[in-house]
Amino acid sequence: MNEKYGVGQSVSRFEDPRLLRGEGRFINDMVVPGMAHIAYVRSPHARARIVSVDPAAALAAPGALGVFTIDDLERDGVGTTAPTLKRSRPDGKPALWRPHPGLAKGMVRHVGDPVAIVAAETQAQAKDAAERVAVEVVEGDDLVVVDEPPRERRADESRAAGNDDALSAQSHAGESRRARSLP
Repeated sequence: MNEKYGVGQSVSRFEDPRLLRGEGRFINDMVVPGMAHIAYVRSPHARARIVSVDPAAALAAPGALGVFTIDDLERDGVGTTAPTLKRSRPDGKPALWRPHPGLAKGMVRHVGDPVAIVAAETQAQAKDAAERVAVEVVEGDDLVVVDEPPRERRADESRAAGNDDALSAQSHAGESRRARSLP
């Protein structure tokens, strides 16, 4: 298999020697006078509708400079993420890319989905203030419901019937299930 940029293919990394020598430079190592620090408020829910985000307690926290939600980003014209390079799949077709607004809009779709950004004078103050942001949500149901679960069949049952094909089909049963997304 001689694919260029294939999935699972190792990638040469030019930064390794520097990091192995302890000479790495990271953004958290930078200190600039007057610099603000941020912390994200993240969802503890896998699927939920966002009812409200109340930043009042966070804004009253020591060192807090601001709390920003998707509404603030949209109002200020921040926009969505954009790729800096056009990537291709091994067959030459363009790689899939979807714009992302950076913060959850209306609903969270996974645990850890960022809901708000808190800015403060220090990193510790930003983290403390982020814990004070009140996010009201309505938890959703499971994302996917399986309509037709396959009948469970024991391996010895299939072998006794002399049906090794049934074992193979059983191992791929997940591929033939019908599923639907919930609204």
